[in-house]
Amino acid sequence: MDLPLDEELQQDQQEVIEWVPAIDPRPSDITLVIESWRFHVHRDILMKSSDYFRAMFSSHMIESRKDVVELHLVNPEVFSILVDGMYTGCLALTEDNAFAVVQAAEMLQIGDPLNSAQLSFMRKTFINVSQCFELMHFCIPLNLTELHCDARKFCLAHFWELKDSTALTSLSLSELYDYLSDTYLVVEAEIH
Repeated sequence: MDLPLDEELQQDQQEVIEWVPAIDPRPSDITLVIESWRFHVHRDILMKSSDYFRAMFSSHMIESRKDVVELHLVNPEVFSILVDGMYTGCLALTEDNAFAVVQAAEMLQIGDPLNSAQLSFMRKTFINVSQCFELMHFCIPLNLTELHCDARKFCLAHFWELKDSTALTSLSLSELYDYLSDTYLVVEAEIH
């Protein structure tokens, strides 16, 4: 069947990226397709690391019987970091990708030890004067209560450094009131 010229060009321009685990010599038993990426992986590895995949592959869902499953929920670059972590136990987190990776990991219900590693990275990287409020906002919809609590404690303990920063301008009026009225807010002196 001949395709119209513009469809042929689109197919030629769309590069398919194949991901195969380097450390597991077994033939893969499932291919996950995300956009133009194909991840040749093992159900047992995914199920061991993720409650989302455990539910998908151990239930009577149609995906449990398929050899190729399309995922629409996650960015392929972010998923490649997560799937590498599932195989190696190490996540390649950077300041630039951390928020996207943690968000995808929460959505895919990825458990320990990867979950602990990413939360530890977030603490070390983003609990500081310039990013603590951003981290607090990020934690709320994902229900990352422990990380949110750590960021809030930092904000309360470092008010004197934060009071002149632009970080306070990111707060809504109710958030600012909540922050300034917290009994644990550490101030060096009251301003009259």
